[in-house]
Amino acid sequence: MHSKISAEDRSEILELISLYAYTFDEDRISDYVALFLDDAELAFYNTGSDTRTVTTSSNQERLRAMQDIRSGPINQPGQPRYTQTNTILTAIAPGRVAGRTMLTCTQ
Repeated sequence: MHSKISAEDRSEILELISLYAYTFDEDRISDYVALFLDDAELAFYNTGSDTRTVTTSSNQERLRAMQDIRSGPINQPGQPRYTQTNTILTAIAPGRVAGRTMLTCTQ
């Protein structure tokens, strides 16, 4: 069985998740990428699908992927804003946490 995540660690992780949204929405992609450990995995899924639409396993991959996303239709008039909800965190090893969160885009 995996150990429980402390309330302090949970709070810090939720703050980090909020920083992901702010840096991305403000088009600060280098700052966004710097929030990740280099060996972190980031994956995006569409609603109702278990198929990944984007997966990155390094900060170099994340930088390219996020720059591609920011240079696409997302930059049309009516700047979208992102919020994360329903976050589930699981301790998977000492000092390692896996998390899933719902990303909602408003425009």
